[in-house]
Amino acid sequence: MDFGFEMVFFALLALVLFGPRKLPQIAREVGRFMAEFKRAGNQFQNQIHEEIRNMELEESINSVKNISAQAGEVISTVKDPNLVASAVGRLTDRIKTIPQYHEAQSWCRTRKRGAARARLDESSATSGGTTEAHN
Repeated sequence: MDFGFEMVFFALLALVLFGPRKLPQIAREVGRFMAEFKRAGNQFQNQIHEEIRNMELEESINSVKNISAQAGEVISTVKDPNLVASAVGRLTDRIKTIPQYHEAQSWCRTRKRGAARARLDESSATSGGTTEAHN
């Protein structure tokens, strides 16, 4: 409601100051000024958005270049036969040690079982043989 009153007040003030003959011409000039101001604001906003898009594009291009450089390093590493051969050799050595480790664990388990059986036999011999003898 205040906005309507203010508009009416400014319209009457302009009518009194400039007169009825100059008021339409002044209104056209103000309209042109407002349109030009709006156009300049839109152009500035478009320039800002364009610069942001360019920066994002440059960032994307740089990350793609970094990724391709890293991929090139990986490919050159894989193409080097010495590295591949040494990696295969290390893998083969590891595979060869797996059964030995497994066999060592089996031997330990067997030894523990044997020791447990020997203790059981000793306890049976000292107690008189079987549990029926106690009855």
